[in-house]
Amino acid sequence: MYDYSTLIGDVRRVVNDLGDTTVEITPSTSTASYYVQLRNEGDIHIPTDGFAIDNVPVSPSGYELIGNIIKNDTLIPQGSVVSAEYTYYAYSDELIIEFIGDAVHNLVEAIFTYDFEFGEFPSTGGVFPSDVVPSGVSYNEETWTEQDIDQNLEALFVYGAAMNLMVGKIVEAGDDAIYIKDGDTVIDTAKSSKEKSRGYEVIYKKWEELLEIVRINRFSGVTMY
Repeated sequence: MYDYSTLIGDVRRVVNDLGDTTVEITPSTSTASYYVQLRNEGDIHIPTDGFAIDNVPVSPSGYELIGNIIKNDTLIPQGSVVSAEYTYYAYSDELIIEFIGDAVHNLVEAIFTYDFEFGEFPSTGGVFPSDVVPSGVSYNEETWTEQDIDQNLEALFVYGAAMNLMVGKIVEAGDDAIYIKDGDTVIDTAKSSKEKSRGYEVIYKKWEELLEIVRINRFSGVTMY
């Protein structure tokens, strides 16, 4: 059995989404409130003791994280010291696995006309037999396959997912690009878009190399469409 979700960390490394950790401290809240808004957005992870009021950690069961807003179960008094330590990523695990699935289905399977069984249920009616999954081992039935996935295929799926993620970033950066000249000062955010484009080119070149390796080693003689 192979679980495609094990590739999430590899995709993060390729697109350089390794997570940034920060600590935000409000020395004295201006008003009483249930809510604390964090400065950063993205896929946010707060450790067990990461959120505290007046230097007393709040149990994760005592608050809810909604986007980049912490909703505390009890009212935070005015004048409280509020601190939050957290790590944030550009992409959530769920989004990355979705892009891995897209790479499997819409890139690799489409090229080789071969089914790698991403997200397909086992023939045992949704329950893995004990000889496939040992007792006590968890699995994600939405990302499993019984296909033999070697390292070259893993890398092909990883770079395919990374390539599609980068396309989204390039489009986003291009849409947001501005060029402003005020005297001797120039602001050109289009440079960010160009840098992302270069990053995409590197990933795409690697994906093409892996595609040829997989074709030769596993699909020799198969016509690529």
